[in-house]
Amino acid sequence: ILTISKIDALNPTSIIDSVSAKVRDINVDKLKRLMVEILSLAENDGATDKDRALNYTLINNQAMYKRSYNIIYESSNAGTTSARLSAVQVLPEISGERLVAKVIFDYQSSNGGASQSWHSVVDIDGEYPFILVDFKPYIPSY
Repeated sequence: ILTISKIDALNPTSIIDSVSAKVRDINVDKLKRLMVEILSLAENDGATDKDRALNYTLINNQAMYKRSYNIIYESSNAGTTSARLSAVQVLPEISGERLVAKVIFDYQSSNGGASQSWHSVVDIDGEYPFILVDFKPYIPSY
């Protein structure tokens, strides 16, 4: 028996409208291409904590799309990008009594290989996830 108490439908148009309102001189076609690429990460059934954290971030963290657009297309020439999304990691961990996950986006420069990482923290302990940390720079520790 399966009981569904909440379904979130992804609405790319509303995300595009929201991001384009916050980014100056945005190219909507480039934003759409970027969203298609990033949303391909949501092709999972959400069965694991990692998938739930990733899916929640992709649907509810518009700051991630804005920052990704700025990183990938900042000071780029007409047909090129200045960086690319090179990896996405999800690191679940315990925080006090809560289960949270860091969703980390790694970007690599097209001109020289320098990289930068940004992350969001999502509480995935309860029935409905929520964002604890919006989208901030991330410095990995080894």
